[in-house]
Amino acid sequence: MNGTSELCHEDGDIIHKDLLDAVNDCFDYDLTENPIEYTLNTDPIIPLSNVVYRLVRGKDKYENAKEPLEFTQEEFTDRYAAKLKLSVSKDEKEKIISATVNKLLQIGQEVGIFSKASTKLDKSDYRIMYQGSADAKTAEDAIFEKYVLKASREQSKVDAFKRVKDEFDSSQKGLDEFS
Repeated sequence: MNGTSELCHEDGDIIHKDLLDAVNDCFDYDLTENPIEYTLNTDPIIPLSNVVYRLVRGKDKYENAKEPLEFTQEEFTDRYAAKLKLSVSKDEKEKIISATVNKLLQIGQEVGIFSKASTKLDKSDYRIMYQGSADAKTAEDAIFEKYVLKASREQSKVDAFKRVKDEFDSSQKGLDEFS
């Protein structure tokens, strides 16, 4: 193979000191700027998973936060807005982002991704809730699992209601004959 090779660390803990030295000068893909990740019409799972990944990854890798799973609404808003492209005035953009963030945080609470009640730090508004290790990839995967599980439960309820309604309608059609 011609050229140079590069050893990079993507995620997780590095145990061996020699490996840590080898990847310290690696190109960090987290610091690159990607184009638009989502729009206002994107399904909520996309911005939720994206923002949660970047919150946990940033707090763990760059901030060495005491509680990497806790965040303020402002931190969520900043990370959400960074990947959203809107062609409106600044005032209008702030209103739209604020409303969308409130909606996303509400969805996150309904699905069980976020909790207001269990923050350990006084300055935090929310805590990311999931089972497993406190790394960004596990958090992102948990978002998909919880969101899809909630969606499937909701669809099951809708299907069950429709089935019962259809059965009730068909069995009750003959009641008019007795009046």
